[in-house]
Amino acid sequence: MYRAARAGEFSYDIPVKPGLYELRLHFVETIFGPGTYVGRGESSRVFSVLMGEKPLLTHFDVLSDAGGNYRAFTRVFKGVSADSDGNIHLKFLRDLDQPFVNAIELVPEIDGRMNPVRIVMQDNSYVDHAGHLWSADQYAIGGVLVNHQNPVANVTDPHLFDGERFGHFTYQIPVPPGRYTVTLHFSEGYFGTDAARNDHGSRIFNVYANGEALLRNFDILGRVGEPNQPVTETFHGIEPNAAGLIVLSFVPVKNYACVNALEVTEEVPLSTNH
Repeated sequence: MYRAARAGEFSYDIPVKPGLYELRLHFVETIFGPGTYVGRGESSRVFSVLMGEKPLLTHFDVLSDAGGNYRAFTRVFKGVSADSDGNIHLKFLRDLDQPFVNAIELVPEIDGRMNPVRIVMQDNSYVDHAGHLWSADQYAIGGVLVNHQNPVANVTDPHLFDGERFGHFTYQIPVPPGRYTVTLHFSEGYFGTDAARNDHGSRIFNVYANGEALLRNFDILGRVGEPNQPVTETFHGIEPNAAGLIVLSFVPVKNYACVNALEVTEEVPLSTNH
């Protein structure tokens, strides 16, 4: 999806049926930054994106917001609708060097909220018993993706736990402004098994969302008492940073951090009576 891009000053006029849409713009900076022929770094390419006459992105620097070059980066916008001519009009305007985009995605909006992000730490996507699609592993920086050797017991969807990412790693989840519920799914597939008979306390780690601690000194095995058992941790009121990302950082304390699946769902805004 990122092997080609449209670059220069350009526009898209996209015909859509009436309704509200979620718009995703996908980018990866490959011209500027360390290891490229041109070199240089942040502020080398800066541009703006308009929808009709409304600014979506102003003085946008992909390299800066993504945290580096060769990193896929997505900005998400909700409540998008067509103009009176039945088209969504997008304009990419130069501030410094050429604007670009690798892919544009439009999906119908559901109940005025962002479509949920569901990810399994596996090479393939998965559909759970409720019909929800879980995407294959994406948005990760660092860590190692591996398969679980033993099935997880006492859970409706054991295949959510078929793989894991372990190490010291981060997930950068793109979302529009709002408040979100983050749900993390864990299972200890190594310690306590025949592969490593160590007891609880063998794996301890912290989890942060945009720098705020969600879990401290978290011990999966100590939580449930035995391996290959599901553990779910849910957190509410998580807001994205200025780059439109919920950054989930998994930081080892003892041995490696790990996670099997994650969900990000937008919360319903609280109504205010006047």
